[in-house]
Amino acid sequence: LPATMQVHIEVLQGSLRVICTDRFTMGIVREAMTSTSDGFTASFAVSAEEVRFVLRRMDGAQATVIVEEDTLRITADESSEEIPGVRSELPWRSALEKTLTPRPTPTGIIAFNPKLLARLQEACPLAPDEPMLLHLGGEKGAVVATLGETFIGLVMPINLRGGARWMDIPKRPLDGW
Repeated sequence: LPATMQVHIEVLQGSLRVICTDRFTMGIVREAMTSTSDGFTASFAVSAEEVRFVLRRMDGAQATVIVEEDTLRITADESSEEIPGVRSELPWRSALEKTLTPRPTPTGIIAFNPKLLARLQEACPLAPDEPMLLHLGGEKGAVVATLGETFIGLVMPINLRGGARWMDIPKRPLDGW
């Protein structure tokens, strides 16, 4: 899916939001803009691979992100790279709206791929002194991970009822302890 290969950029009410997803997890970073004109808004997507390429070429230098109407500019030291944007097709707001609706806490088994949960570790530097909170969305709903106010992560549970997976789960896994 094209939307999973892009970084989605949004500027609204003086805040920059950067959204990425691979269909199984979604990360959103929100930062206050340091300078912007009144009423400036932008919404577009850029290639994730191009962003990686530009950041690698800057070799760890402190970078500045400049958002124009449909272009992302990344500058560091004396280099500046422009990445042209395209229309963003990621319906992230509606996905969050459905997911953030409160539901009862699950009482059954929820299964996650630990590699997908480990991705949330990368957000720790955004708020190093804040604990990560996991908001459970029911046995089949996404788990929403929050860390301060700058990161929202969604992790979808594995469907255990499909195929032979359901048979692999012991009824009383802690009895041996």
